[in-house]
Amino acid sequence: MNMNTLLTSIRDAVAGNAAIKVWTQATYTKDHEVFVGADTRNPPAASDCPCVVIAPIIKKGGYSEDVIAHKVVVSCEVIDETMTTVSSTTNFKDSILALITAELTREGKTAGEIATAIALITDSFDDDPTAIIASNITQYAGVANIETFRQKVLAAVKGIADIRITDIESSYETIMFYPSFLCDMVITVEEETDFESEFVE
Repeated sequence: MNMNTLLTSIRDAVAGNAAIKVWTQATYTKDHEVFVGADTRNPPAASDCPCVVIAPIIKKGGYSEDVIAHKVVVSCEVIDETMTTVSSTTNFKDSILALITAELTREGKTAGEIATAIALITDSFDDDPTAIIASNITQYAGVANIETFRQKVLAAVKGIADIRITDIESSYETIMFYPSFLCDMVITVEEETDFESEFVE
């Protein structure tokens, strides 16, 4: 397999994938951009995101190998400043009763003794021993969205005919370059070699 052929196949599969377009339009009101290679002096801008950058990494073959392996990186990026705060609910009654039950069990109390103690304690609770702690969870939408984007891009690559993906390693950067959320997938595609075929190319 020619590396350029593989890169072109990935490019076309990702660029034309309807599921990716539907999601990027619904989430970011625009289609995704696809780059084969990138200029580090002038990398894709925020206006290009969501975007996918595809580039070769390693090609390994030789007469001692049973396969020819191609490694490519497929990098996904979204720009997302959406942040939400979420309230959490704590039921003090259930938490306290669970702790007391565990302690009485540890002390070797019988089931009847535990039930009596729990009944007495339950009577001392208010009718609504639930507390709502306002806005103690902060969630950045980009963390979830970069993973969704990655999954859809990977599904497009997996749909390419006649390639065998043997390894996928994903690394994420979701904090350092905020509001940019990044994921690099290193994808290994292996091609089995036949007797008298070209092992070195």
